[in-house]
Amino acid sequence: MFDDLKNKIEKARQEKVDKELLKAVHDYIENKLNGNNNDAVSKRIVKVIANGANVNAIENDVDDESILMYLCEHDAFEIIYLLAESGKLELDQTDRLGRTASMYAVFSKAPNSLRVLKQLGADFGKIDHCNKSVYDYCKKSMNEIRKILEKQEENQQV
Repeated sequence: MFDDLKNKIEKARQEKVDKELLKAVHDYIENKLNGNNNDAVSKRIVKVIANGANVNAIENDVDDESILMYLCEHDAFEIIYLLAESGKLELDQTDRLGRTASMYAVFSKAPNSLRVLKQLGADFGKIDHCNKSVYDYCKKSMNEIRKILEKQEENQQV
């Protein structure tokens, strides 16, 4: 009975710090999008991580998007370093479609996040449920960018 109560208390504490981390990450992104200073939020993130927040928590239950994937969508590479310092960050965690944070960075055209993930040792060869890797998505993304640039060139020549 005592162990059950102890486990419930620990679970509630863990949920609380995980929610604090999610809130802080959302605040960071909002500040970044609005051009506001993020020093205080960064310190809050470090504190919540030190208090035991799960750096691999799911940010979006609909598609199992992790905090790391969310950060990559917004190219918030500075916070990726903070999560990595915990020593517990799962760089190749996947969502329900088998996509990794590196793939989210490619989809979002977030080069800084992609660079940081590579430096930290993310597996760019990991295959998702569409049988594609980061390298495949990079090729597709580069082709799209090339087509846009070619179209702009054509318009300038006319």
